[in-house]
Amino acid sequence: MGNRPSMHLYNVTTLNGVLAACAQAAYSVLYTHINYPSAAKPTEIEMPPLILERGGADGILLVGLNHPNLIERLAELHVPFVLHHAGFVGTLDGVHGGDIVAMDDATGTDLGTRHLIEQGHRRLARASGPSPSPRASAGS
Repeated sequence: MGNRPSMHLYNVTTLNGVLAACAQAAYSVLYTHINYPSAAKPTEIEMPPLILERGGADGILLVGLNHPNLIERLAELHVPFVLHHAGFVGTLDGVHGGDIVAMDDATGTDLGTRHLIEQGHRRLARASGPSPSPRASAGS
């Protein structure tokens, strides 16, 4: 699920991992897309029948570009979810009703830097592309 017309390769890779893990456990995975205005009130977000029908989905993994109003809508509907934080636009203040998976960029950067230094590299550079999230931009 995400609020984009297309899926980023990173999200496709994430979903392939979900499919593989669920297949090993004999679970079903259904994929759907929610397209909603980021400024819409939570009650104005039209939810797919898969989410609204009793027994349609036991839980939702949110990947891609998502906004706080969708999180609020899912919490209102008491739909369990896990938010993959990489594509979340907004702050996590007040996010409730689900769980959050986030990357530890600082620790990953530290480990990578230490590895390069241990390998004898002394002239290191940092390269990065544009970030979709304000959180990542603030740390640059």
